[in-house]
Amino acid sequence: MIEIIPAIIAKSFEELEQKINEIVPYTDWLQIDISDGIYTPNTTWNNPKELQNLKTKINLEIHLMISCPENQFEKWILQNVKRIIFHVDSKSGYEKVKEISETLKNKDIQFGIALNPEVTIEQVKNLITLADIVLLLGVTPGFSGQKFQPKTLEKIKKLRELFPGGIIEVDGGINPETAKQCIEAGASILVSGSYIFNSKNIKEAIESLKYAP
Repeated sequence: MIEIIPAIIAKSFEELEQKINEIVPYTDWLQIDISDGIYTPNTTWNNPKELQNLKTKINLEIHLMISCPENQFEKWILQNVKRIIFHVDSKSGYEKVKEISETLKNKDIQFGIALNPEVTIEQVKNLITLADIVLLLGVTPGFSGQKFQPKTLEKIKKLRELFPGGIIEVDGGINPETAKQCIEAGASILVSGSYIFNSKNIKEAIESLKYAP
């Protein structure tokens, strides 16, 4: 069965906490999007120390959409954080990625690389083996509610060929229709923000993605 992870883009810790409380009964995982206003045009809540005040057992996936993740990722090594993902095109090379991968694995945290729509699978072939998970963006990173880019489906298929036993996560523009297409292409996890949080019934929205026709 496909796994569905709700995504939160929050402007404050209070907003983050409120949205977490809304989805906790229906999921074991949550993705928190972190934007610095440099790598992406918008800024979000970005204070890892406040996560220590979060009273929840939910597993957290931190999606770092920031310009220098190599200087920031260790701040997110916290209780409940089980996975940290960053964009490889924001990095300074293979060795840095390898170093970060080893640091996180030693802390029992999964390491993930994220690919924007314009980053090809061929550009990161040598990095895929370092990752526990590869996140493909179906939209330009930064804002929720964007339309899914169909070319993402071919990227999922190509990545599945290179990463046969790996976890492929797809984020951006996910609804029941695009969920079905991503699952058929080879996705393992689907991330959805606006579709879930803008729905009248969060439980039903998650289930409509999980059991996409």
